[in-house]
Amino acid sequence: MSKSDSSQKIPAAALLSAVALYAFCRGFLLALAVFIGPLFELLRPYPRLTALVSLGIWLSPILLIAAAHAALSSTLDRLEGAKEHAGARGSDSTRGSWRSLRR
Repeated sequence: MSKSDSSQKIPAAALLSAVALYAFCRGFLLALAVFIGPLFELLRPYPRLTALVSLGIWLSPILLIAAAHAALSSTLDRLEGAKEHAGARGSDSTRGSWRSLRR
């Protein structure tokens, strides 16, 4: 491995994405640690409801990530619309790409 290969920097977007994923995982695990014990104690007499809640807990990261994706997509659409109205010009192939995906 040459010296130039080892000195390559990690892109800022990848670093921010990794930090966000780490924060999401830590927050989710913290919430599980706080709520799962008392919740299952309350549901002990109801095994079917406990199974349903367990499934919901298992699937909840998917729902949280989908909600975050929808919020981010909406924010990007608004920012892109504000740039278009302010007179900023992008290339024809990329301008309005978020809106064209929704149509």
